[in-house]
Amino acid sequence: MCKLEKSHINAVQYDGTFSICHPQLSNLTLVSAFYKVKVIKVVALQLDNLTIRSCEAEHVISAPHLVSFLYKGYHSLRLSTNGFHSLEKADICVSYPPEADAHQIVCWLQHLHNVKFLSLNLEIVELLSSSVELLLRQPSPFVNLKSLKIYPERVHLWGQAPRKVDMSTELENYLLDSSPGATFSMVLHEEIIAHKLMAEFEVYLEKEKDNIKTSGAQMEAPAESHEPKTKEKLEIRGNMAQIKGYWENLLVQIELMKKKACFIISKLQRIEELVTVLPASKRANIQPCFSRLCADANFVISNITDYMKIQCDEN
Repeated sequence: MCKLEKSHINAVQYDGTFSICHPQLSNLTLVSAFYKVKVIKVVALQLDNLTIRSCEAEHVISAPHLVSFLYKGYHSLRLSTNGFHSLEKADICVSYPPEADAHQIVCWLQHLHNVKFLSLNLEIVELLSSSVELLLRQPSPFVNLKSLKIYPERVHLWGQAPRKVDMSTELENYLLDSSPGATFSMVLHEEIIAHKLMAEFEVYLEKEKDNIKTSGAQMEAPAESHEPKTKEKLEIRGNMAQIKGYWENLLVQIELMKKKACFIISKLQRIEELVTVLPASKRANIQPCFSRLCADANFVISNITDYMKIQCDEN
């Protein structure tokens, strides 16, 4: 028998039921396997890691030694198992869970009852928090939970401020009551946006600092003109067109530097707005990185100012 340890199946086109059965399989990834497939059956006694992405078929999984399970899709997972008794880590992300799927989500959460590290996206939490009637008579299934993490899936860097989502008391009890020692963390929209903007801004500032080093404190200076630069030469030639051209070029360069400085300031203000609304503990984690960006931005803007002064003095 051949030994198959890893398998990645993408875009399966098959009528009815698609089956995977292999005793040696340890890692399996299913991606977009939904063309005409109604049921995906997996029997893998040695399967350690299972990843399912955007597969809308019903999944019937027999993997008693599964350690890690990741699901990510636009719609809710349809799952049947005989139990994941060795499950250590699960990350479940449903981008657009419809209200009608709340009961289905509660059902497949039961399959994860042995998980120790559980991550759920905020959109699931929002749906279940508005469907508390499904949780009132349900005991908390997570008896071995050590960590619960909630994070937003849909994050927009710009535009309308994200709507605040609070986890209902009923849902918090459902997730945590059977594991009172578990840690709980919730990643906020503002936190993710701030980290992404800071990462992008850091790259931008590094490029600007490199420009400063290579140009000797003249940031992206235009190619040197062969036109006379001193008043004496211009007066000798008496060429008014050259004088006008020089001033127009100077004004263009000043305007470009002004726009660059305004861009840097607006980026810092946007990040500061996001950092300010974070809880104190999260703000403390971000503050050192933000302070470094402020120092780098100040360095770049100072060089912009120096460049503009030099240009004016040369007039």
